[in-house]
Amino acid sequence: MKLEFCVACGSKKGLHHHHLVPRSKGGSNANSNLITLCSSKKGGCHAKIHGVNTLGGITANHADLIKIGMKKARDKGRLNYRPFGYELSSNGLLKNRMEQKVLRMMKRKRGKGESFRSIAEWLESEGIRTPKGNNWHHASIQSALAFFAAQNSA
Repeated sequence: MKLEFCVACGSKKGLHHHHLVPRSKGGSNANSNLITLCSSKKGGCHAKIHGVNTLGGITANHADLIKIGMKKARDKGRLNYRPFGYELSSNGLLKNRMEQKVLRMMKRKRGKGESFRSIAEWLESEGIRTPKGNNWHHASIQSALAFFAAQNSA
């Protein structure tokens, strides 16, 4: 449940809503799966729950903990996002046929000298969004094409 104070110590500063069952293990954002904990430059109750409050002698903040978690997931071969053109499954990446077709067209357009901006405009005109449902930008197109190339060269 989201509260205006830390349930462990009562602090009203640096509050975070902590998932009881982590999202990575199927937990939801429902209030029944959340508790409010404090976080501070010295770690706070949120860090204590995770058993982490320093990084090699340097105090870890929430952003540091997220980066650590993402690196651990990547090191274990787990992605924490769905690349365009692929679906995530327990067996790894599966190709999404429709998005693979779009990636091939993006690659062709890029090969003909079209700018990332013109490709983004084309995708928008076709109603094609990123996996998160956002508009395309230079970096997202570049990233999708680089991932596509890496997967097809392996």
